[in-house]
Formats: sequence, structure tokens, C-alpha cells
Amino acid sequence: MYLIAAGSAVIATVVSVLKPGKTNQTSISDNHWIGAETSEIPVIQNLTTFFRGLLNL
Repeated sequence: MYLIAAGSAVIATVVSVLKPGKTNQTSISDNHWIGAETSEIPVIQNLTTFFRGLLNL
């Protein structure tokens, strides 16, 4: 549970810097956080796995 909370806090912090006042989902969509170039980076793959688990995808 602690790791999920820490991951969520990091995402919220990044969003607040990129687009203050926007929701996490909107910022991720608008800013194309994960693309063809970044999808192969191991930490990004972990983030993608986290989101898929969070959203039951």
C-alpha cells in the first residue's frame, strides 16, 4: 500500500508542476508522458504497469 501511495504522490507532484490545477489523468493525456521513445525505459514500463493495474486494464 505504501508503494502505491508514494507513486501517486510522485505523479501528483509532476502534474502540479506541468499543469497546475489539472487532474492527473488530463495532464498525462495532454502532455504525452508516455510515447514511443519513452515506452522502452524500464521505469516507464513500471509506471505503465502501475497505471494498468490501477485502472484494471
